[in-house]
Amino acid sequence: MTLRPLFAWALLAYAGAEIFFIGVSWWLPGAGDNLLQRSYRTDPTTLTTVGLPILALLISAWLKPALGSAKLVAVVALAEYLIILLFGFFTFMLGLLHIIDFVDSSSDLVAAYSHIVFALLGLVIAALCAFTCWRYYSSRDPFTGVTA
Repeated sequence: MTLRPLFAWALLAYAGAEIFFIGVSWWLPGAGDNLLQRSYRTDPTTLTTVGLPILALLISAWLKPALGSAKLVAVVALAEYLIILLFGFFTFMLGLLHIIDFVDSSSDLVAAYSHIVFALLGLVIAALCAFTCWRYYSSRDPFTGVTA
């Protein structure tokens, strides 16, 4: 018996749980903060949330022989990426509104620029991973793009 399916599903479960708790902590208000502040502080495109689903897909599909559940892993990973992209775009836009409100010094300006750059780069990486999952799901061979 191989442990590859267990690793793939454990990675997807871990990333899904982190996405869930990032969303819950964003939704629940804290003492003295508002939705814009929470959106500025929230980053759904962490290394864990973006890296683990694609790693699960690579473990199940790229290592030969591909697992029978590789297509299902691709669908679950794609769903996680779509949630990350939608939630990330929404929090990014609300975070921009907070940036407009709080920038009043050069250090705040640097923090605002770094927030914008890293949020956009995180969304781009998540979009590339989502495209990879979609490409595998809709093709016979995951890396040549030969359609079924």
